[in-house]
Amino acid sequence: MSEAAEVPLAKITGFLFEFRQEDEPDPEFVASVEKHGVKVPILIRPHDGAYQGIDGRRRFLTCKKLGKQTIPATVEEMDDQTAFELALIANIQRKSLTPYEEGRAYSEYQKHGWSLRRLAEKVGVSHETIRHRIELFETLQRTGVNIVDSKSSSAIAREVSQIEDPKAARELIEKIKEHDLSYEETKQARKLIQEEKEPVKRAVEKVLEERAMEEDVQKTVEEIIKANKKTKEELEYEADTEWRALGENRLLSAHFLEGVRNKKIFCPNHPASKDSTLVWSCCGTPLEKAVELCEQKIAQGRRARGRKK
Repeated sequence: MSEAAEVPLAKITGFLFEFRQEDEPDPEFVASVEKHGVKVPILIRPHDGAYQGIDGRRRFLTCKKLGKQTIPATVEEMDDQTAFELALIANIQRKSLTPYEEGRAYSEYQKHGWSLRRLAEKVGVSHETIRHRIELFETLQRTGVNIVDSKSSSAIAREVSQIEDPKAARELIEKIKEHDLSYEETKQARKLIQEEKEPVKRAVEKVLEERAMEEDVQKTVEEIIKANKKTKEELEYEADTEWRALGENRLLSAHFLEGVRNKKIFCPNHPASKDSTLVWSCCGTPLEKAVELCEQKIAQGRRARGRKK
């Protein structure tokens, strides 16, 4: 094998086959390459006076995104079938492909007329597994792309594509259409099917049960919010009424105090007088005591207003 060398990105015209569907490298990988550089050279071959990528498309795209001019690469002469097999083996060893993406690669390999049995030996999987992956890919090609009319359709298709059993994948697709499952609901169902080995029907039932519970909770929350809003309005009205009454009482109390202090109270039982022993006929309270009680009442009102604030 040739030694790695820095190859201009502009001289790499493309890749033989794009195994992974993502066009954008994930941010963590980009950050790692930006900080540490490309540690594993990509694999390329001479092609039409330039180079064609065999393995390392994600590293290649990341370097382009970062504005780099070159990338470490190993250059090897090889035919199409060998190049395809090397690239596929590398991706499978890294476990970077979903069952759907594997099926897509196997299907493409088969279209070239190459032997799937040979591929099974090269890749290290059974011929039956390859057939199942191809069946899954073809199933999702027919129905997976337009599972739902929403922006999340591709994400939903990707979740379904991770289910290895084509029959289960088809059944889940039908359930997604029937119940209009969201991406998160599809993901939840997929995990139940794949990780907990639940039948598709039961997995979707569990998802729908949780949806119903969430809807009930949301309805209850909305009712509480509505009730609280009504209570708040009532409390605001009561508080406003209380404040108005308190303000009126304060005004009357202030006038009363001023009248007592200035000896300007005029009534049949308490004419204006300099006699400080005058009392109210209704209760016999001396004027001086009445002043003290009024001052206490006003102080209490102030404390009450402080608590309300």
